[in-house]
Amino acid sequence: MADRSCPPLVSRWLHGRKRTRCEPVAARNTARFGAPAASYETWEYAGSAKTALDQLETQLDELIHHLSEVCLLRDLYLHTNPGTRQEKLMTAKTTHIDPEELHHNPAFTQGVITPAARMLHVGGQLGTESTGSLLDGIEAQTAQAMRNVLTVLAAAGTGPEHVAKLNIYLVNGVDAQVGYAASRSVWGDHRTAITVVSTAGHARPGALVEIDAVAVIPD
Repeated sequence: MADRSCPPLVSRWLHGRKRTRCEPVAARNTARFGAPAASYETWEYAGSAKTALDQLETQLDELIHHLSEVCLLRDLYLHTNPGTRQEKLMTAKTTHIDPEELHHNPAFTQGVITPAARMLHVGGQLGTESTGSLLDGIEAQTAQAMRNVLTVLAAAGTGPEHVAKLNIYLVNGVDAQVGYAASRSVWGDHRTAITVVSTAGHARPGALVEIDAVAVIPD
């Protein structure tokens, strides 16, 4: 009967045993007791294997505990180190894509790459004040709608520099250039991907513009 090696984890943990290889159980018992009974050696081997597995399980528990401590220390370090926080903010920035083959516009970018981070989806904002009253005219409504978008961004811990996409819905017949100037006065020079859509109207009577956004939330 050919000799077979002990399982590595078992043989590693069998302290006090002189043998590092397991002889065939039946052959050893035959030499000892004159019969191929395997009960003694089977229980001896099984007991050793159980001990090895118990010790391995204990070490795994200790490793998990140490990893938890490392994670806590890392979080504490990031919380107390301003430089590291700044680096994290840098990694959370969006990347603008402006292919040379396409027209370059100072107001918007052709595409935006967002990092792996939490995302904020801003619902459509109208030109309404905190009381819910709708302002008059495309200029006033667009400026107020942009201010409302900025308010939602700030409440989520982000800002216009982290916005990946703006969607602007204008009612047919309004002066888009007036709306653009009004939005630029509030939004500033934060370039992002923008889609402007002309619509027949909005759900709220009298609303001339609606703006929604998608933004990255920096950690």
